Amino acid sequence: MVFQQLIEKSPNQPQGYDGYARLTHHLADLNLALSRWENALEKFPENIGFQAIKGNVLITLSRFYEAEAVFQRLIEKFPNRPQGYEGYARVANSLANWELALEHWENALEKFPENIGFQASKGNVLITLSRFDEAEVVFQRLIEKFPNKPQGYDGYARVANSFVNWELALERWENAINQLPHNFNFYVQKGNALINLFRYREAETLFE
Repeated sequence: MVFQQLIEKSPNQPQGYDGYARLTHHLADLNLALSRWENALEKFPENIGFQAIKGNVLITLSRFYEAEAVFQRLIEKFPNRPQGYEGYARVANSLANWELALEHWENALEKFPENIGFQASKGNVLITLSRFDEAEVVFQRLIEKFPNKPQGYDGYARVANSFVNWELALERWENAINQLPHNFNFYVQKGNALINLFRYREAETLFE
């Protein structure tokens, strides 16, 4: 009711439409969500956020070619904004077309070379393609350029996980914890490495 009232009181403002559509995500009714985002876009056709969310809903509904068209249009209309490039690459991820996904993330990075998420996504795709040396370089560069962000440390350690080199993985997760001690996931991953090394007591005491 709150968001419907907002729409009625301020029909030329996007906030009511945004909240009314987001509410359906919590209800897990994605077809209704899609309908509401489309209604919002009829009122605000230039709203980049609304278009990106519509594309994301289409991905979740496995309507990949429709999602791809949404993000292609976003790239054409807003070539200096990242949302279209991100969604376009994520469609390829969702199709598990990893070579195409890598190509799309690389295209996105040509446009937005400082985008941490794009760099991390490229590294993740390289891991999936078992191109571990290249992935390692991507994450090392992320650590060097963004030492206060978790993505580089996370990816760099996960490369060692993928090697099944648990001593190296443990070393990297410990380094990640030293750099970013408040990142809970790093402790979980350190625990997993200890378990794989059969160091159960150390893994157990990690969370005591």
